[in-house]
Amino acid sequence: MTNSLSTLNERISERVGQELVDLLPKEEWQKLIDAEMHKFKTEKAVKIIREMLQDAYRQQALASLDKFCTTSEWDQVSNTYTNEELKKFITASSSEIFAGMLAPFMQQALSDLRIRLGY
Repeated sequence: MTNSLSTLNERISERVGQELVDLLPKEEWQKLIDAEMHKFKTEKAVKIIREMLQDAYRQQALASLDKFCTTSEWDQVSNTYTNEELKKFITASSSEIFAGMLAPFMQQALSDLRIRLGY
């Protein structure tokens, strides 16, 4: 379709739309508007917000991973490149990491001991 024909179609569509609005009773027009607003709020807005949140969390996760994955320091003890930020994180969280690793095994051992003692 040529540009002038497209413009003509847009103008006709706009004028017909304006005339239809004038022909509808005000209550019916408001019902149409309310229905579209409800549809937007319940479907489109939720999807837009979800996508924005997913993108924000993805960017934040990537930034955190980049912070821990960038290695530039040579560790004389392990003879490997290490990341100082990762070392700090592990040091600060080591008790929780250790507890998380041992807790299931300790729970099972204590349950077994309880059973053996007759409780």
